[in-house]
Amino acid sequence: MQFVRVRSIWRILATQLILVLVLGQQSPFSSELIEQLKAAKARDHHQLTPMQFFLTGHFIAPSQRAIERNSNRQTTPTFHFEASLSPSTFDDSNPPDSPQQELTTQRRVRPIRFQRIISEEVPAGQIVASSVDENASDDATQQVRVIMSPPRSPPRQLQFVTRRKKRVKKSTTTTTTTESPEDDDDEQEDESTTVKTTTQRPTTTTTPTTPRTSTTPTTPSTEEDSTTEEAFFFDETTTTLQPIATAQQFSRKKSNPTAEDLSTTATSLSLIRQSCLATAEGAPKVPLDNPFSGPLPECAKLKYRSFDGTCNNIAFPDRGATDAVLLRTLEPNYADGQGMPRISISKAVLPSAREVSKRVGGDADVSSLTTTQMFMQFGQFIDHDVTNTARMQGIGGGTPQCCFEDATTKLDPACFPIQIPQDDAVFSPLKQTCLEFVRSLAGHGPGCNRGPREQTNQNTAFIDGSAIYGLSSNRANILRSKKLGMLKTFTPDDNPHYNLLPRNPTNSECVQPTKTQMCFKAGDIRANVHLGIAQMQTLWLRQHNRVAETLHDLNPNWDDEKLYEEARRITGAQLQHIAYKEFLPVLLGDEITNKWGLRLLNEGRFTGYNISLNPGILNEFATAAYRVGHTMVPKAFRKSSKDYKIRSTVSVKSTYFHPFTLYDKDGFDEVIFGMVSSPSNEVDVNFVDDLNDHLFQAPGETSGLDLTAINIQRGRDHGVAGWMKWRQICGLPVASSFEELKRLNAIPDDVASRMEEHYDDVADVDLYIAGAAENHVTGGMVGPTFACLIAEQFRRLKMGDRFWYENDLPLASTLSDDQLEDIRKTSMAQILCDNTPLMDSIQRQAFLLPNPRTNPVVSCKSLPQPTYNT
Repeated sequence: MQFVRVRSIWRILATQLILVLVLGQQSPFSSELIEQLKAAKARDHHQLTPMQFFLTGHFIAPSQRAIERNSNRQTTPTFHFEASLSPSTFDDSNPPDSPQQELTTQRRVRPIRFQRIISEEVPAGQIVASSVDENASDDATQQVRVIMSPPRSPPRQLQFVTRRKKRVKKSTTTTTTTESPEDDDDEQEDESTTVKTTTQRPTTTTTPTTPRTSTTPTTPSTEEDSTTEEAFFFDETTTTLQPIATAQQFSRKKSNPTAEDLSTTATSLSLIRQSCLATAEGAPKVPLDNPFSGPLPECAKLKYRSFDGTCNNIAFPDRGATDAVLLRTLEPNYADGQGMPRISISKAVLPSAREVSKRVGGDADVSSLTTTQMFMQFGQFIDHDVTNTARMQGIGGGTPQCCFEDATTKLDPACFPIQIPQDDAVFSPLKQTCLEFVRSLAGHGPGCNRGPREQTNQNTAFIDGSAIYGLSSNRANILRSKKLGMLKTFTPDDNPHYNLLPRNPTNSECVQPTKTQMCFKAGDIRANVHLGIAQMQTLWLRQHNRVAETLHDLNPNWDDEKLYEEARRITGAQLQHIAYKEFLPVLLGDEITNKWGLRLLNEGRFTGYNISLNPGILNEFATAAYRVGHTMVPKAFRKSSKDYKIRSTVSVKSTYFHPFTLYDKDGFDEVIFGMVSSPSNEVDVNFVDDLNDHLFQAPGETSGLDLTAINIQRGRDHGVAGWMKWRQICGLPVASSFEELKRLNAIPDDVASRMEEHYDDVADVDLYIAGAAENHVTGGMVGPTFACLIAEQFRRLKMGDRFWYENDLPLASTLSDDQLEDIRKTSMAQILCDNTPLMDSIQRQAFLLPNPRTNPVVSCKSLPQPTYNT
């Protein structure tokens, strides 16, 4: 009777709401009815539909950054649904620097009431109501769109059959993996299960589609407000990570949510869980064929980059900015076409990501014959400059727990846990059956159009030094000393000649050995993930301050602001120059570098800027291709003397959130000497156990997480298509069976055999593990699929960046001829020499191992030196 009574109340309220919206009447809802609704919600909020949450006031305001960015737009009002609490908008005076702080802070929930009907700019067939914060000023009014349209046809039911073919264990000749008997859990998978969802069947795409070009913010976020993950090396920055699928997101239909969407109890939680703060990109602000000829918008007058990436493109000011949706080359491959993680083409579940990590991949420590650890570490730093994907929070806020001893426990919709095989050598003895995994926060394209689930990039897309300076003026100001254009530093008492990153006393993630040894604060919140990235952050902090100091000597009349912005501008340009001059040719090889237009000019100006090109980050780049660097991580960092003799080693796993080697006397220098003289690991399917068994292992524990499994699971979470689809899109030969795959000679035969043991079909093979396994392109470190995807991304970052340092544009942002020539003198070796006090010699190419004939060690004084004379 109680259930019937509650349903009746909902029907009455829904009917009355429609009258309010259509007729503009005063709210007929009595206080008694509202109290009954709130009481019902308190008893079981999990069963509330989006409309019910709407009526009882559970809405979250958009992020302040998104509000500021869109405050001057003349666009159709948008709506913003979110039932679970979002990460908070942090106080500018005390921003978070640890992922844990971000995970546990919750946004204040604001009650919302209807105010009036909006009649302007409303598409036909839609009714739009305004809402206002009861406690906010008039300028805080938010628009909430409620769509009333004819109901759709009944939803289809899709049956997922978790059935696997019987595998036959095959012997292999490899010594890098431990083969295990057939998993006991496979016997449980023989029973078919049905998952009912509101869905359409997935559509298979075999040709490239136009990438989504929205750069509109789609998640409530501020500069320091959401949990993060990176792409190139250490994917997850919290000690508790990821797990399972929400049942439904928006459908693939290119229309707005309907009334049915707002009342379907079976799938509503995933709908309201997503932030839908999006506005249409609109018409370009200038003619695309001749953008700089007529009157220019205010954006064009900027000499220096904005911190959040806005106003880079004067035609589409939000392209490449923070909180933009990740772009796609292929349509997402979701199980239901909407948002459920990818499954096999046979509709069976894919093999466990942990199973693939350990039994297709390996854990051998295979050193590279060419590249240094500095090459690996620079790659991660570039990743932290351009990518940072937000993750979902649980229903009650914070990171949900996704692994339980009780198998009947209801999982949070944010969860997508990684199943551990029952005979796992590391985790089974610990009675652990799954690894935590939280799905990436869902976002949507322009205007909140219905479509497959998308993900967002919290960073700016551009190589702009945001990892050094931060993603907002607030963050940047916290990091500035406000003296002579310099950034804040910390100087240990026993190392007066060392400048380290400023300390962060509030970072709860850090494993502090003493009260005085604290983790560090930088532009990117992942600065303390491990010793190598803390080292790189420190190096570029010092470089900025060195440039600022030189500029002050040359221009004593410049004030702090001028010195800071000019030093930031030059340092960002140097970062670009090294990435394209030294890093990419080694990673991709000369042939790919030239083919994709990534080669830098030795003189003159670059004239290939394309205002129509979206520089946003590609989903497949951030989720798979650029994570190839994980296979290059060695087991340990070496500490060496200035004559490059090894003094000691520090295991990677011992430095997770523990970068305190930098406090040691000469610690910074010794790690630098080790990085430029020690090899990185080879790019292949081998990943050291510090990453695959001990990722973010806590003190006193014997195991951690599996980064390779996380990467594979992340690709499935994002609906990244299987490997063969990407080979096809890149114009490479494809295989329809494992027998054909072996004839392609695309990957080593033993890896192909292991794939056949664990995947039902070659079309199911995950992009990440296969891309890492591919035979390398000529002169490069990666296979052809990853080379294709990485090259396309860096093409966008060069040709779609108005502030690209080589550009020849009639704007104040263009460098002078003298400045451009100065930047061209920059090298990674010179940056290291200038900022490592004990260094007096180094090989010319710091990313390659020293070689007396091809890469000799030379005096630091012999390297070209920029003068910074502007």
